[in-house]
Amino acid sequence: MSVKKIFEERLPAKITKELASSIAKSFQFHITGDSGGDWYVDLSGEDNWVGEGEMAAPTCSVTMSEKTLVSLFDGTLKPEMAVMTGKTKVKGDLATAMKLKVLVA
Repeated sequence: MSVKKIFEERLPAKITKELASSIAKSFQFHITGDSGGDWYVDLSGEDNWVGEGEMAAPTCSVTMSEKTLVSLFDGTLKPEMAVMTGKTKVKGDLATAMKLKVLVA
């Protein structure tokens, strides 16, 4: 599983209008590693929730390696453990960032 596949296929497939409106926040992802990059998840709008690049003012920013991202999506790493062990760094509202766990695995 690749970073690109996660952000272009897996995440968009899990987001519904109901889920987006229940969270209604924006998230910036900084993925490190050879296949990493900057991606965003903006659940504050009606559609086009996931994209490549950087947002001007996300609710929170999440930084992790591509290995950590893949581990979260293949179910071998829980979001809480990724944060507690320092594999994932969150800037901004941690409680908001934890709402993203409904999109993982």
